[in-house]
Amino acid sequence: MKVLVTGGAGFIGSHVFDMVMPTFRKDIEFYQGSLLDLEALRMSLNGIEAIYHLAAVADVKSVFEEPHFSESINVRGTINVLEAARKIGVGRVIYGSTTWVYGDVPDNYVDEDTLLKPPSHLYTATKMASEYYCQSYSNLYNISTTILRYGIPYGPRARDGAVVPIFVDRALNGQPLTIAGDGSQYRKSRTWPREMFSH
Repeated sequence: MKVLVTGGAGFIGSHVFDMVMPTFRKDIEFYQGSLLDLEALRMSLNGIEAIYHLAAVADVKSVFEEPHFSESINVRGTINVLEAARKIGVGRVIYGSTTWVYGDVPDNYVDEDTLLKPPSHLYTATKMASEYYCQSYSNLYNISTTILRYGIPYGPRARDGAVVPIFVDRALNGQPLTIAGDGSQYRKSRTWPREMFSH
């Protein structure tokens, strides 16, 4: 199976379509382009059977500082991926969403049937809009879509400013781990029984 990975120069996605040349892989076919260029996307899909759509403005600070640009990449970029898939006849789109879509839900336990609440952050709004586009394209155009709601991914090539890479780097270098505040803060954990959200 031949798969196109959007955002292949990023952390999770490593044929790729990206605005940045991947520096850590030399064994892949690379297409340089913008998600906002529907024709370039369409051309990159020749012979492709599935799209793993990971390209996004993923840093919530960047989304806060540049909301208009972030919306264009995260939302219009997603609908361009779906539309290119529809026009070419690609049968499956796998979309990289986020656990942040549950951020405003009061429930302690959630799954894909949990009703989402209006988002309080722009990043979450872009991801939810893209999820709804995936569902609509699946229902209207018979494109199989799978939505993956990632938690806090970490590993090699993770963004330097994320907390896990900072802690790991400091620990490996024998430096103390610095915690802001009194150390009593936490990230509320959510539990859901199924890992993938398909339509």
